[in-house]
Amino acid sequence: MTSMTKTMLGAGALCALVAIAGCTQGNANSNGGQAPPPNNPDPGMAGPTSSGMSAPMFLTLRGPDPAPAGGNVTLDLEITVNEPIRVPVNLQVLLPAGVQLVAGLPQETLSLPQPGKLYRQYVVATSGPLTQPVLVRATGTAPSGAYGFTAQRQYPPAAPAGIQPGGMRPPMARPPMPPR
Repeated sequence: MTSMTKTMLGAGALCALVAIAGCTQGNANSNGGQAPPPNNPDPGMAGPTSSGMSAPMFLTLRGPDPAPAGGNVTLDLEITVNEPIRVPVNLQVLLPAGVQLVAGLPQETLSLPQPGKLYRQYVVATSGPLTQPVLVRATGTAPSGAYGFTAQRQYPPAAPAGIQPGGMRPPMARPPMPPR
């Protein structure tokens, strides 16, 4: 290694050490967790946790697998709240054409002041197979509009990226082989 490379590596290690030393143990910010950081003008949701950033909430939507070819379909929603959310959360069920909600609220506003789990159940009716998914979306926005979040799930679940229905990956082009 050249002396310049060693110097650059040493400077990088020093920067990393300073960055780590600037963090506090067990608090989301360096002011002891007493108030939001000064650059957060809207303290509606908590910032990063001691273990890093996390989603304030997430949704799990379950239904029959495979999706039925028609009739009534029961969907169970689990709402996991990871940290207090101090803004109202709008929960909404979005239905594709030809699908009706026969049980459950199509829209409601949730107050989520503490971590925990909530459950909702929906029943949708369809005369044939679902050609478009049923969506459940939760949104929270600060009154000032400075920040917000959206959590969304669909039924039937989307196939993972790069996976086609039936479990096959799409064909991929290989880079050309270099000449020998």
